[in-house]
Amino acid sequence: MEVAGQREKTANACGLEAEETQRERERKEREKKERKKKDRGRGRREEEREKRKEKERERKKEERKTDRGRRGRKREKKNKKKKRQRQRKEGRKREK
Repeated sequence: MEVAGQREKTANACGLEAEETQRERERKEREKKERKKKDRGRGRREEEREKRKEKERERKKEERKTDRGRRGRKREKKNKKKKRQRQRKEGRKREK
């Protein structure tokens, strides 16, 4: 009788250990998937950063060619603003 009881206990213990190892395996798989997702996101962000840097390099290269710096851009912006104001003013005159 005692031997049968011990067998039952060991069987239960083995079953519990198997469950624990199964849970552990599932947990590890979940963590691995999460890490993969994060890496994918990180890679995408790095690519976007690279693209932005490349655009900035191209813009600077273009500025060197046209010999325009910050002042040139500022002047262009101001001219654009003046042009817009003139057009609005003309539009108002036409309406009257």
